[in-house]
Amino acid sequence: MTKLFLLDLTPVEVIIIGMLCMSSYLIMHGVNAMARFNEFIQPLTVFLLLLVLTQTIRDTDFGRILPVMGDGIKPLIKAFPTTFFAFLGFEILLFIQPFMEKPAMAWKAAWFAIGAALLLYTLITVLSIAVLGAKEMTLVEYPTLTVIKNIEVPGAFIERLDSIMMMVWIPFSVTTIVMFHYCASLIASQLLRLQEHRVIALLIVPVVFLIAVLPRNILEVDEWSRWASWLGAALASFIPVLLAVVYKWRNKGRNA
Repeated sequence: MTKLFLLDLTPVEVIIIGMLCMSSYLIMHGVNAMARFNEFIQPLTVFLLLLVLTQTIRDTDFGRILPVMGDGIKPLIKAFPTTFFAFLGFEILLFIQPFMEKPAMAWKAAWFAIGAALLLYTLITVLSIAVLGAKEMTLVEYPTLTVIKNIEVPGAFIERLDSIMMMVWIPFSVTTIVMFHYCASLIASQLLRLQEHRVIALLIVPVVFLIAVLPRNILEVDEWSRWASWLGAALASFIPVLLAVVYKWRNKGRNA
């Protein structure tokens, strides 16, 4: 997406290497560096996103949203897997909880984070439908960027707001990459009984890079993302249940 909408003349390999190098740099400096990076980037990017979205208000027609659930509940049920995919990654909270100053407050932070993401997704979806319309929205690959491309700023001192949108999206994607990269290196180091995860974090980089350059176009990227989402949903759904069963079984054996 960065190459498609922002850096069209830059090789995708360079973009991927840049993101992985930033991720590796943060992981090398530990959890505190990652936390400070998120604390700085997230509020700034959310502010820029909301600022850009306010420019869509003049083109909105909230009548396009009506009637709500006009086709019944079946379309909502059908769309549930896609909606669930958007929230994948919540399992990262389990890895960062031990590093919190107040781990007992983790559940409040988790609900706040998920609620904030839900509100942001809802706002973007409502505005996109109000500008494009429900049927037109299904025909566009990236509706939010399409909406922002059509924004005309009074005075025309900014010609491409979609570039600002990409500047918002890239930090969001980098923070996601950093957290998954860290969790993967932490899991691998513990499975291999290593005291340090930094070496594993560096070894993961070439593997991720080779996988990332395999898709030849945006259609293959979408197909890979769909399969990765289904795999992530399966793991997030069944692994916690399996771990809970194993935990209960081991405790039962100890009590006996």
